[in-house]
Amino acid sequence: MLSLSDSNCPYYTNFIAHDMAEINQQAVDHISSLGSEWSSLIAESSIGDLCSYLDWAANNSVALTGLPNIGDATHYCQNVYSIEVTKTNLGFDSSTGHIMSSEFLSKLNELIDISQSPSRAEGLHPHELPLGFINFQTLNVDILHAFAMATLDWVQEGSTLPASSNLIFEIGTDGIVKAFHNDEEYTPMGCNMYNPCTVETFQKRLKAMISSQNVSDVCSGASDLILQ
Repeated sequence: MLSLSDSNCPYYTNFIAHDMAEINQQAVDHISSLGSEWSSLIAESSIGDLCSYLDWAANNSVALTGLPNIGDATHYCQNVYSIEVTKTNLGFDSSTGHIMSSEFLSKLNELIDISQSPSRAEGLHPHELPLGFINFQTLNVDILHAFAMATLDWVQEGSTLPASSNLIFEIGTDGIVKAFHNDEEYTPMGCNMYNPCTVETFQKRLKAMISSQNVSDVCSGASDLILQ
């Protein structure tokens, strides 16, 4: 799923509920301690929405006034709250057999097949136009981060990504795969950084990580579903 959230996956919501409750409460306690004005704001909206607004203002150089300790609140949201939320989302993906990233991995594998098909009429996907450029947009950077961790070597989970982050795969007609994360080249997962990454090697890794479960069924399934 390129858009995994409370609205389309109850299993996701239930899985992270305990951790998110703790993260949210810690954020509420900290920011409320900065002044009564913050307590009033939190009472009117969620701590997640408040932190998103402070993060937006900081990233767009919007000067906020009328509240005490705005710098402290912004720092906490960006350097504590956001990182903990990211860790929770990435933990969900790794603990559930890549439920968050599995459909992207499957789609990427399919597009690689298309790119290597010599004839659209006789190839694997006869109704596809010649593959030139495909663009996807995730719901948030945490989902993109999960995709990057599942497909690239040396991507770490200890920080958040900038809002403008990107993940790019170049599939050459020579069967070589190149990967870029925020314009920096990375080694595709399963490949060796000292040798060109071949389609065969990368696809073998992708197929090993694609969940055998139907993601839609998991997201709407019973609360006692156990993922193996």
